[in-house]
Amino acid sequence: MGIEGLYQALPEGCELLARAIRDPAFAEPFSVANWIPGNPQWLKWGGAWAECARELSKLCETHSGLERRRFDVGPRWDVLHYLLSEARREGHFDRDDWGTHALRGAAALASHLAGGQGIPLRYSRPEIVQVIAEHLGPMTEEDLRRTWEPARMEAQAVYKFWADRAGEDEWGWTVEAFRGLQAFYRQVASHREGVLVTRD
Repeated sequence: MGIEGLYQALPEGCELLARAIRDPAFAEPFSVANWIPGNPQWLKWGGAWAECARELSKLCETHSGLERRRFDVGPRWDVLHYLLSEARREGHFDRDDWGTHALRGAAALASHLAGGQGIPLRYSRPEIVQVIAEHLGPMTEEDLRRTWEPARMEAQAVYKFWADRAGEDEWGWTVEAFRGLQAFYRQVASHREGVLVTRD
């Protein structure tokens, strides 16, 4: 168990997002990381849950495949943040740089919007997603290797990272997570959508 990084594409001007920002009663269903359009359980519960399920169905009908434009980087969100952000390597978690935007999101939303562990949801607008995708697109495994510094990563308290366990298996899983993130941002950028970031 632990904190996982979850990324969901959202179209610009998304009414579902706007409603969640202005209406605290709508926050809990919106903040659930695993969206299912027309979720029968949510419909059964009624109230804001049923309304959110119906709105999500409408959104996915308008934006085909939206519910599949998501990525779960698992607990390696901070490893990738360290590898991709010079600011993070210097110990700054929330600087305004593309690597931070990619892993933590560019902007906080309303104070009532948080994941299950109370970590605020964040959002990157489509133009920021484009910048992230442009940076990630040409990157290679060799580029990542240049910032793979196990002892320093542990000293910087990278989440769930221990230098004595950072062998080839850990490196392989990190590269796999990076490639998944790279593909996710490429796809979302091609749809000119934003990204909702949940750490849950």
